[in-house]
Amino acid sequence: MPKTADYAFTGGWPAPKTVQRAYDEADLNRGQAYRFFYPTVSIMATWKGNLKGDCVPNAVFALLEGTPHDVERERAAVMARD
Repeated sequence: MPKTADYAFTGGWPAPKTVQRAYDEADLNRGQAYRFFYPTVSIMATWKGNLKGDCVPNAVFALLEGTPHDVERERAAVMARD
């Protein structure tokens, strides 16, 4: 995380390059948070779907297995339908 001293201000306002840098760094941080939390969000959606499908917590064990190849094959199938 950059320090405020690394940004350039003129008359109390950020310079155009400083503004762009701040937006770029905010986008980077948002992307890193997304990558960090995506598995958690993904499995939560799966869990909620299983509950709607009458899975009983602590009584039914669902095994999910997926590889990048499976994801790519599914993506190709979806794209072919559109």
